[in-house]
Amino acid sequence: MSSDDSKRQRRNISFTDFPDTILKSVTDYLHPVSQGLFAVALTAPSRRPGPHYWMKPNSWLAPNILLQLSRPSKAIVSAGQWDVLDFGSLDDTLIHGLWNYDMLALLVCINARHKLKILKLHENSNENGHGLCPLKGSTVLKQLDLHPDNESLSPETTLPTLVSIIDDRNNSLIHLTLPNSWAHREQDYSPLRQFVRRYNGMMEYKRFNCAECASRGLITRVGEEYVCFEGGTWLERTDRRTSRNWEGSYNPQAFTCYSCLMNYCEEADDRVIHCRECKRARCGKCSPPNDSCAMCGDPYEEEGGYCCSLCVSKNNFDTKKCERCDTTYCVRHNNIHSCCNCGLTLCEECGGYSICKYCSKVICQQCNDGESIMASCEWCLQDMCFRCIEKRGEDADYDCADCQEVALSHLITIKEAG
Repeated sequence: MSSDDSKRQRRNISFTDFPDTILKSVTDYLHPVSQGLFAVALTAPSRRPGPHYWMKPNSWLAPNILLQLSRPSKAIVSAGQWDVLDFGSLDDTLIHGLWNYDMLALLVCINARHKLKILKLHENSNENGHGLCPLKGSTVLKQLDLHPDNESLSPETTLPTLVSIIDDRNNSLIHLTLPNSWAHREQDYSPLRQFVRRYNGMMEYKRFNCAECASRGLITRVGEEYVCFEGGTWLERTDRRTSRNWEGSYNPQAFTCYSCLMNYCEEADDRVIHCRECKRARCGKCSPPNDSCAMCGDPYEEEGGYCCSLCVSKNNFDTKKCERCDTTYCVRHNNIHSCCNCGLTLCEECGGYSICKYCSKVICQQCNDGESIMASCEWCLQDMCFRCIEKRGEDADYDCADCQEVALSHLITIKEAG
């Protein structure tokens, strides 16, 4: 065997050696996001850039990457649709390895500004907003979900992209989800406050029809406004009082279904209802109410909160039926329990109950009144069973002064009785 033949046999095989048809067949089995990242990897330099490499003017992540795509990358990109990118459906292990330059390179590689219609981020995304820059000025993006629980996104770096989209009157944006971590910034960061106000104004300017009213021929005009959404607020912040301070959060966008992106007014049978579990809002057609639970199926229940059927099926919530009123509740609401003393399963309205904050023992009100098993603290509104108090002893530390006083009083009573 000649030396040339030996060298030829030892030559490393590259992806560029594979026919385009084979690459397309392989990537068909990948998640759309993974397909795009694969295309980026086949174009990127062999050494991964540092965390601030994307800021350099001559970076390979510049928009002219479209002109520099390798042949395999072009084959992968040309075969994809690229109208939807759902990072929320990816595994956490993959999300933790993605950074700003990965997002930026992916969006540039697929020409997201002119193709991407729906983008959904993951709650654990490392993206801080710089990677969304390729979407600036997009007129095709319809839905942008930054995820309510995303804490890495910064309004300072993300807002320029969002503002550039709504500045164009021809934009297609009809659904926006903001991180709840931004809610407390509205008061002290005026650009964010102005953006929310402008977004609501844009949605009102578009004058959407209610899908249900339109199908029934009920759309009428009063002056220049549609009756369905007259005076409605699409994106709104809610403040609630906690033990220490005020905390804010954004309600899911009103009127617009998260799944089908259709608009429904408050009078529609399939009106959009907010789910407290997934923090999204869907219409009755996309996610019918969970009729198996009295609280999940009630959109106006404040304590338990409405839970859409998608979340019920996804999380496989267990249910219990009250043995007195025959009402079924999901155990997630924590308002129905089986008494550890008498064994009856009762809801809060029928039996009442006390739960020991140390051993989680549940005692219904009837058993507690008859046998005095639990002690209640009027200050922190928590319960302790006498057995846990006796096990902890006189020297135990309590996070509540009133709890400690109740415990010591019980121990003194026992000592005097003995």
